[in-house]
Amino acid sequence: MDKEDIARFRERLTSNGDLKSEFARLQKWGDQRIQQPLGAPKHETNSEGQWVYPEYKAGYKDAAGKYQWEWKFNTKLQRLANDVYDLGVLYAVTGSEKYADYAKNILLALVDVYGHEKGNPPLDPQWKNHLEPFGFDGGDTALFLAKTCNGYDQIYNLAGFAPAERRQIEDNLIRPLAYHLKSQNYMFTSLQKWGMMCLYGVFTAGMTLEDDTLTKTALYGLNGSQEKPTGGIFGYWFNPATAGQDNNWDKSDTKSQLFSLSIMASVAEICWHHGMDLYSYHEATLKQIFDYPLSFSLPGSATSESLETQYKNFSRLQGVTAYDYAFLRYRDPRYLPVIERMDKTLSMGGNCEIPCVFSASEPMMGRPPSESIDRGVRTTANE
Repeated sequence: MDKEDIARFRERLTSNGDLKSEFARLQKWGDQRIQQPLGAPKHETNSEGQWVYPEYKAGYKDAAGKYQWEWKFNTKLQRLANDVYDLGVLYAVTGSEKYADYAKNILLALVDVYGHEKGNPPLDPQWKNHLEPFGFDGGDTALFLAKTCNGYDQIYNLAGFAPAERRQIEDNLIRPLAYHLKSQNYMFTSLQKWGMMCLYGVFTAGMTLEDDTLTKTALYGLNGSQEKPTGGIFGYWFNPATAGQDNNWDKSDTKSQLFSLSIMASVAEICWHHGMDLYSYHEATLKQIFDYPLSFSLPGSATSESLETQYKNFSRLQGVTAYDYAFLRYRDPRYLPVIERMDKTLSMGGNCEIPCVFSASEPMMGRPPSESIDRGVRTTANE
């Protein structure tokens, strides 16, 4: 969200019933959350000098040599990242510093939890940071980065946010996690959903930090450029020569389609706020991808279910909130039956499904695209 979005939410809080109800739910949660302990995992250096989390079990290799995990540690970190995002939204809309101050404290606690360069490396050379042995892999890192970066963006201008605290969060949490994620090169030429999620995490961190290396690599691929992309968001996701070739767009796998669409819409919205129109890019490739999952509802589609049942089931799937943005940008009335039936939320979901913008009664946003993303803005919320 930027200032324009925030102002629109504030203006409509009294007139839009869905938005008013959802904001009341979120504020009730926030008022309860800031009365509770931060809840960050305890951490320590063990007798071997390793950075560990004594309340959680690390993974182990079974007889077949495959790692087995308990996911409680990952779940805890993702919930804390969700909290940062939701508290950031509350601060942005209400201006109440209590939400931002608590979110800042969570982020600083997460810096300590990560323990960048503290203690000895894990014994298994497969692991490159302290989180991985506890079941925190590339996709988990991307989820975590997307949520924490968006929340950090919203609270960046908090009066009590010291420059030294910002540096801690950026240099000892977001940046090292993002560069570690970037080293997993497969994501730059992948349309598999978790590969796309990883690239989304790298891109979001790059935009948050104004880090050209992260941002341009995510946009244009390894060793690519705006003029000659080798992969990434421009060269692969929105390229009609590749976008339709992956199983993500198989009409029989709607869940994967929506997971990927939510990621693509999130990236398109970040770019939109920085003057780049990915909704029109390459002859509106993204519009074609939004239309694929709706093929079941077009006239003549073979199904034994009623159209109402089809729409209802579709609108309950994770990631379907991306159609709120599709309607906002394209105004295709075929998206309205989906929007009308889906749950409205201001929260970023567990797998980073993009929050609602309550678009059905909104005019088309008119921010004109620019020719380049290179003007580099740290936080859209503060423009």
